[in-house]
Amino acid sequence: MPKSEPWIAWVQGKGSILGLLLPCLTFVPFLPSHGALPSNDYYGVLEQVAVLPTDGTLPHYTTDLWRWLDLRSNEHHVALPVLLWAGNHSLTGGDNRVLSILGIVCQLVVARLLFLLVPAAARARPWAAFVTQFALAALLVTPAVAHNVVLGFSGSFWLLANALAVGALCAQQRALARGSFPWLALGLCLLGAWTYSTTLALWPILVALALTYRDRGRDLVPLAACGGLVLAVHGFGYQRPGIHPAPTQSVLDVAQYALSYLGGPLAVHDAMAAAAGWVGCALLAVGTLVVLGAPAPAPAASALGAWLGLAALAAINALGTAIARAGFGPGQALAPRYACVALLFWAAVLAVSGLAAWRSRPGSGPWRALHAGFATVVLLLVWLRGAAVYEGYLQRASLQPLAAQALRLGVDDDEALGTLTPVPEQLRRVVPFLRATGHVPFRGGTSSRIGEVLGAEVLGAAPPPGLQGALLSLRPLDSGWLRADGWVRWPGHRIDALVVADEAGSILGELVPSLCRPELAEVLGPEYLDAACSGYLRPPATPENLRVYARRAGQGQWWPVADATSASGRR
Repeated sequence: MPKSEPWIAWVQGKGSILGLLLPCLTFVPFLPSHGALPSNDYYGVLEQVAVLPTDGTLPHYTTDLWRWLDLRSNEHHVALPVLLWAGNHSLTGGDNRVLSILGIVCQLVVARLLFLLVPAAARARPWAAFVTQFALAALLVTPAVAHNVVLGFSGSFWLLANALAVGALCAQQRALARGSFPWLALGLCLLGAWTYSTTLALWPILVALALTYRDRGRDLVPLAACGGLVLAVHGFGYQRPGIHPAPTQSVLDVAQYALSYLGGPLAVHDAMAAAAGWVGCALLAVGTLVVLGAPAPAPAASALGAWLGLAALAAINALGTAIARAGFGPGQALAPRYACVALLFWAAVLAVSGLAAWRSRPGSGPWRALHAGFATVVLLLVWLRGAAVYEGYLQRASLQPLAAQALRLGVDDDEALGTLTPVPEQLRRVVPFLRATGHVPFRGGTSSRIGEVLGAEVLGAAPPPGLQGALLSLRPLDSGWLRADGWVRWPGHRIDALVVADEAGSILGELVPSLCRPELAEVLGPEYLDAACSGYLRPPATPENLRVYARRAGQGQWWPVADATSASGRR
């Protein structure tokens, strides 16, 4: 027997695991590029639980249990993910890439749980198991959810909530099939309620699923009671965020927004997204009727409830978001952060239409082929839509080193800090806590080369071939610093440091190299996409007496950059 046969058998037996992990290649090779600094609501939430004592004791997170239980991000209770942030803060300094990994793991958990909802007969063969699991994983671990993965804070909210919600649906489906009380589902629902408000939609869904079993009336009272209690706690003290519009009462506006929300991962325009949402709803309805009308659909019918519950989870969130956000306009429904919920809807659409098309009935071959083609089109649209989303967030993450430098130096530069949060003031308020606790970017100290003098022994005499650049602007900031923006390019070499010195060789500031700025590429050419540089200088400094020096990775020599100011205006 050939030696390779055991490996072939192993691969065939583990085909579903291979199908689950393959889509991770979308994110894993680029994890270092996601940036170490958490973004957006992280800082607004952090200031609610961070304590910086004035009595000389060490900074810490609050031990006030009520503050944790009532911790909100906008209208969402978020105690559980913030506890995870606190643990990550202690272990890694709060590195955002750990949160990115958490988001990917949550998506894998969801993809695996949904795979187990597929009737066993439909995934019995190794190739069928691989294809089914790969399709589900590719739908969820996709560039379309880049917002929730690259900005790790969102992954902690949305993707963890999704994993708990899908886990609750699967746990209740299992409990109903066994005739036992869904304790696990109840526990996951309670955890979800303190993760993100998307899981609030679970309570009516669990009650509805219990109603489908005539002998499960005893489950309704505890489920309804817990759900009512959670909703009451959520509503207690709720205030509409000031930046949000008043709830929309126009039925047409709500419908358009909700449909655009559901179709958002497949389209770049709100009208196209709304049309996709209509198609998904229609297929879900038709597929449900076909499955229920089949002569002997026992395995399919038993799984149908959970898939419809999954679709309802996404639809209720789309409707609730529409009521609260439609005032922003239908285009806001395509916000990338919503994609992770909308994709659960499409997983349900593909599953229910698949249950209808792949049922055991003579002459169903053409319908199976049609369903396979439809699933392929959905996956292609999601990935094509998501590619641009992922690229945009990677470009944003590439600007993080400048924000990190501003934080370390204490420079008030809202433009740089805007890559981390739309409310820089929230970030500035927690900087003392971040600095005192060694949080990114203060982990490892805050040393700077500013004030050092470049001696003749480390200076190259003349610019080496190909090393060119230009300082395009030098502007004063309110904090007394000067912000320098420009570009430096050295083809074939990786620049790991840039400094700006005066005529005497005294370093006035450091520039962050290799920043990704599409506007620079539009002027100079696509090869300059990641050639931008920016940094902060100590005055006095004038363009006439400044010289930029570059250091190649792994070397100690500093080389003068040839001034290419005249080239900065060419196309």
